[in-house]
Amino acid sequence: MSISKFQSSAQKSELLSKHSSSLCDGKCCSYNTYNSNDESIHAEERALNKLYNTYTKKQMSPHRIRSKFRKHTLTVVRLNNDKTSSQLFKNSMPCSKCIHLMRLYCVKEG
Repeated sequence: MSISKFQSSAQKSELLSKHSSSLCDGKCCSYNTYNSNDESIHAEERALNKLYNTYTKKQMSPHRIRSKFRKHTLTVVRLNNDKTSSQLFKNSMPCSKCIHLMRLYCVKEG
């Protein structure tokens, strides 16, 4: 995973806390921002929903989808908005809803 891809993805966010997420299965990664116009969706939730929708469009069974999710690792980063700091990223922790979704889909945290 490229740090610069995380950074450029997170910078696209219009929110104060700029997050980016990635779901990787070893072959490919998808990057998503924690973006908002009217409604905010957490980066974790956006990445999981995007992958879930991809699999349901392929008409996979729930069991097959869950087995596919087990092969993925979810990584989320948060940009540091403090311009005086030399650190690019800040600590971030998923909310209880996102933790529930990760456990529901059996996704590994990365």
